[in-house]
Formats: sequence, C-alpha cells, structure tokens
Amino acid sequence: MPDWWQKLNGLLVEAILDWDEHAQAWANLWEEWDSQLEAALWEWEAPVTETATWLEETLLSLVQPLTRSLDPLLMDQPACVGCKHYHGQVYNGQILVCAMHPYGVEGNRCPDWEGFWT
Repeated sequence: MPDWWQKLNGLLVEAILDWDEHAQAWANLWEEWDSQLEAALWEWEAPVTETATWLEETLLSLVQPLTRSLDPLLMDQPACVGCKHYHGQVYNGQILVCAMHPYGVEGNRCPDWEGFWT
C-alpha cells in the first residue's frame, strides 16, 4: 500500500473516531437535557392542572347566568328564563326542565321561579 494511502486512511479513521466521540458527547448531553426537562414538566403538571380546572370552573360559573337565560328561550320555556332551578337537558328525547316542573309550566310565569343571582 502506498505511503499516502496509509496516511489518508489514518486521517479518515482518526476523523471518524473523533466524530464518534463528539456524537456520543452530544447524545449524552441531549439525554441529560431531556431528563431535566421531563423533571421540570412533572413539577409544573399539578399547578397547571389546578389552574386549568379553576379557570374552567370560573368560566362556567360566569357563563351559567347567560345559558340559564338563553337556553330556556331556545327550548321554548319562557317562564324559566333566568331561573336558578332550570336544568334544560334532554334525556331519551325528552327535556327535563327542572325538578319541580319536569315538563315545564303552562304560560309565562312559574310559581317556583327564583333568580340566579338571588
């Protein structure tokens, strides 16, 4: 084998081994970063979940007066607009208006009506 070929072969082998060493170092560094990131995310999971739950509950409570006002109109129950007892969910194709008047009341006034804010 010519002398220049042996030098070239030696340089290539050295470059490949050097590259492999750097690649291993980067792989180890990425593993360390990954474990640190995972640990940090696990630390934040509970507070983020609690905040999201609180936000959802708060938004639902803020929207509830609006839904208790609009839903009865959409379901053709004008006596129930703004009533805190209004349920308005459909079960087996039948609306449950509220526990006191499951099928709603006749007319525009309900004797059991109570405002949401009172």
